[in-house]
Amino acid sequence: MDVVKQRLQLKSSPYKGVADCIGRVLREEGFGAFYASYRTTVLMNAPFTAVHFATYEASKKALAGGLAGEGEEVEEGFVVHATAGAAAGALAAVVTTPLDVVKTQLQCQVVEQEVCGENFLQFVREEGHVVVVDLLGVVAVQAYFIPLKGVCGCDRFSSSSIKEVFQTILRRDGYAGLMRGWLPRMLFHAPAAAICWSSYEAVKTFFQEFNERRLNT
Repeated sequence: MDVVKQRLQLKSSPYKGVADCIGRVLREEGFGAFYASYRTTVLMNAPFTAVHFATYEASKKALAGGLAGEGEEVEEGFVVHATAGAAAGALAAVVTTPLDVVKTQLQCQVVEQEVCGENFLQFVREEGHVVVVDLLGVVAVQAYFIPLKGVCGCDRFSSSSIKEVFQTILRRDGYAGLMRGWLPRMLFHAPAAAICWSSYEAVKTFFQEFNERRLNT
């Protein structure tokens, strides 16, 4: 579903909705297209989670310590949890942006299409490719593999190699290309993490107090 989300979010997306996107990807590219960025997603989530949790715990302790006076203990509240969560989500998002860029590039590419005979003429007319003809000016009736651009003109790659995508981005856009979209990604994850952690801490506190009251009665 992450592949579907990425493709629907593209400017001038050719898909009419979730069902249309799923159906067209299955018909035109096969089931494997939904897992084109599986390895990148796994590699991205590992450091994202590590940075996220470590930053949250460190920020929570620093904030609680800063609010407390000398020799005092401050009870952690909503402000501490939300602020620490936002810091954790923001930092984790920025650190893993290069892998997210690679993931998005892989998710928005398409596979090669095999076209034969008369269908090839129609396909060439629609896609604007050059037709190779013989001396009689007739296209040979055989299979052609047409390398296509990705969705909405995104690049396509010969494999799902993370190294290949990194090298392509660096060659085309430099290191700045690997950080493209870091700000909206950070602005998405910061409030999401703030809500997630503050909700978790509130629910945890509620059940702790509930269990204590039940034990004391």
